[in-house]
Amino acid sequence: MSGDNAVLAGSEGIFFDRRDGEWNRDTNVRPDIVTRDVAFGVAASLSGDTAVIGAPYDTPTFSGSVYVYRRRNGEWTRETKLVPDDVRAGGRFGQSVAVSGNTAVIEARGYAGELGAVYVFSRQGGQWSREAKLGPNDVEEEHVMGRSVAISENTIVIGVYDNVSGDAYVFSRQNGQWERTTTLHPDGKSSYKFGNAVAVNEDTALIGAIEDNGFRGAVYVFNRSGGSWDSETKLRPNDPHPSSWFGQAVSIDGNSALVGAPGDLFTVENGGTAGPKSLPGSAYVFAREDGDWTQSGKLTPMSEQYERFEEFGATVALSEATALIGASQDKDQEFDQALMFNYGGYQGETSELVPESSIECGGMIECHLGDDSGSGQDSTGFPYADHFYDVYSFSGKQHDIVTISMDIDYSGGRTGESRNPYLILLDPSQGVVAADDDSGLRKNALIATELPEDGEYTIVATSTEPGQKFEYSIRLGCENPE
Repeated sequence: MSGDNAVLAGSEGIFFDRRDGEWNRDTNVRPDIVTRDVAFGVAASLSGDTAVIGAPYDTPTFSGSVYVYRRRNGEWTRETKLVPDDVRAGGRFGQSVAVSGNTAVIEARGYAGELGAVYVFSRQGGQWSREAKLGPNDVEEEHVMGRSVAISENTIVIGVYDNVSGDAYVFSRQNGQWERTTTLHPDGKSSYKFGNAVAVNEDTALIGAIEDNGFRGAVYVFNRSGGSWDSETKLRPNDPHPSSWFGQAVSIDGNSALVGAPGDLFTVENGGTAGPKSLPGSAYVFAREDGDWTQSGKLTPMSEQYERFEEFGATVALSEATALIGASQDKDQEFDQALMFNYGGYQGETSELVPESSIECGGMIECHLGDDSGSGQDSTGFPYADHFYDVYSFSGKQHDIVTISMDIDYSGGRTGESRNPYLILLDPSQGVVAADDDSGLRKNALIATELPEDGEYTIVATSTEPGQKFEYSIRLGCENPE
């Protein structure tokens, strides 16, 4: 994802663009051989008007290739197909990819008998050519070169690891030459799989370590100052769970970071007497202020999408205030899917939200969105200037499992009344914990999540569309697993 453009790739690539706040399908692109066996789209990257899509099995011998697309006059077309002349059978060129401006970084994981290699291609005058090859000679013994790759202008970060630990190598380009300038290390050998995912933006790098912290996972943050890289902090979720694979995917844009945890379990209503159940996958949002990183939100599939996704958070992308989160498979469609979140409207404004009504665990409040007689704010201003909203508060304890629903009777309502509920849960600092809407399916909005800390929580009841007014009820259920 890059600004108002995104690409999703599977057996074909689909480009989307955002116009007037709405995401629209733009163009479909396909590899030479249209089959899932070529793994087209196992890796994809977008920078401005350039996209690169990996196809590591795109030959009978699995040597692989990478397709480059470019947008001109609003149209996406194939610009070239990259195939290095020294990748042999099983090289899997295109297993991971990254692009920044006119430079593409591509991993060939099967090069030299699984030692791996990373190729750097650059574009000049519309022509792509190989600029560098970072091969097995650039890594320590037993490490695999290029488990993950990232690039930001003249800086490349490459994750390398074996079955025990790992490192991340930083390469810098000076006068057209790429040189390894430093090696980023974890804080101990216990940091298994350090380097499984990497991201870099200007002078900040994120390194995932999915088996750190007792297999709960962690993400290391490094910052460059005066040409030297130093460890800044280690990111962990407020609600860590074993085998959550926190750090499986990472993305950074400025002072915001997005971390996928496709094995994380979140609790949802099961209906009837079966009680709640757990489903896998989430993504965490972190924000940096004055050099300190804190968790500002947790994203999960919406209520009508819970059981469609497997391993939600397997891939993530972040651009400005928009998060793109992928799942390994959509159970209904049998192919990979992704959800788009726009969280920018909730940052910087939520600190001014003052609850006027409180709700107790097990309680219910009936209200009408947009009526002056209703409880809460009932005024415009959240999340955008033309949305009505109500605000409620409740006291919660760390590890409580809360279920919050915004229920609507769709059989009634005023004539011509549109109703699209949107429910947001804020922590005691008014950072976003979770959000859910009706998925455009005329369903109730539902949040079911574990509370990250003790304190006063805020519930915001609003709508996905501006100016909507409708009757609804808020219900709060609480369960303390202790």
